This record gives sequence, C-alpha cells and structure tokens, in this order.
Amino acid sequence: MFMGHVGNLDLNSLIKNNDRILVSFSGGPDSVFLVKKLLELKNKINFEFSICYINHKLRKEAYLEEEWVKNFAKKYNLKCYIVRVNVLDFSRKKRISIETAGRILRYRILNKISRREHYNKIATAHHLNDAFETFLFNSIRGSGIFGLVLKPKYKNIIRPLILYSKDEILNFLVNEEYLIDITNFQSEFSRNFIRNEIVSKIKQKFPNYIKGFRKTYLNLLELTNYYSKKFKKLFKVSLIYKDSNCILYTSPSP
Repeated sequence: MFMGHVGNLDLNSLIKNNDRILVSFSGGPDSVFLVKKLLELKNKINFEFSICYINHKLRKEAYLEEEWVKNFAKKYNLKCYIVRVNVLDFSRKKRISIETAGRILRYRILNKISRREHYNKIATAHHLNDAFETFLFNSIRGSGIFGLVLKPKYKNIIRPLILYSKDEILNFLVNEEYLIDITNFQSEFSRNFIRNEIVSKIKQKFPNYIKGFRKTYLNLLELTNYYSKKFKKLFKVSLIYKDSNCILYTSPSP
C-alpha cells in the first residue's frame, strides 16, 4: 500500500522527485516503520529525508533515547536533528495542557528546522488508528466535518502512513527494534484516555472496527475535499479597485 492510490486518495502524490523531507521521529514503532518505508521508496523516487527527534524533557529515559536515535540515524546513514525543549514550563506559562504544549512546540521546531535547512515537507507517522482517535476526540469536542478528518496532507505536512493500521505496522516490525514511550499508557492525558480506555473496549467488542473505519475515513475525506474545492471557488476574489482608503474585491456568484 505504501504508497498507493485508493479511490480518490492518491498517496503517491505526497512524495515527489527532488523533495526534501524532515521526518518527525520519536523512535517508536510508527516512526521507525515510516523511515523503513521511506528508505524503500528511495529506490523508486529521487528524494532526500532526515529525521528529527524532540526531547520534551518530561522523561529521564528521553536522554538515553537520544543516543539510540543517533545510532539509528548512523545505521541508515541519515542526517539527524535532536532538539531539547521544556514542554512543562511552556504549558504552565501558556496555561494549556502538556499535550497541547507538546504539539505546539513540536510543530514550531519542525517548521523552524525546515525553513532553516530548506526542507519543503514535514512527514509524520500518523496512521489509521490515529485518524480514528482524532475522529472520536473531535466528535466529543463538537467539531465540524473538517475537524473529523486527519488529512494525508495539510500545508507542508504529509502523513504517508494514514491508511495503515497499528496492527499492520507492528506485524511489519516484528523483528525490528524500536522505543516504547511509557507515557502512552498513562490515561490521564486526553488522547491516551481515548486510546487506552475507549478504543481498547471498541476493539474487544468489534475486532475488525478499523477496517470499517477505513471505509468511513475515505468517504469523509472525499466529502471534505469536495467541499473544500467548493468553498475555495466560492470565496475566490479578484481585486477590482484599490486606493489609500478602500480596497474593493469581487467574488464569483455561487
């Protein structure tokens, strides 16, 4: 499936010749799988990629993991960026959750490195189970239709694994080494609660739930893409007049 064309979803378009990609790399199974698949893809497409590990300073183990990441990068001849950031201080200063603080700082760092080092895309290892958790989480929060879909591409961010399930990833890595973040099992974090307490029970009752959601995901993605194009056309404007006090645009009729 990596990469492929399913319905109207063309994952092949996510990575093109001459791309320079920065991979958000935790050392966990998902990001290790992504790197392995990108290495395979390099035999077919001419592109470059490097990895970036971000130490949130929330776990003592993260400092040991830095060395593991360095060795991993050396093994596969990859350029590696390691950044330390104090997520706890940032969350207290901004009065936001640690989850939110970590996400904000993570993308800030990835985008900063991308601009400085001239990477045109950032790749994350989000997969189909992540898309299901996003669907549940944002449904609970009262999201509109666009918030229910974790898109394969958003601005400069690409998610090449979006149609892979977690089980498929783990089965591929049965003989591979990767890191385990113990905080993923702490259900006090909202996303972890959904994964550990809700999704786990759904899986017990409906073992093939992720296959059904895959169809739902593709349908939702097609629907959101359709309306995105409609909205862009509706709100596309043309400048017809401008002076120091007034700017006048015209928009096409619906």
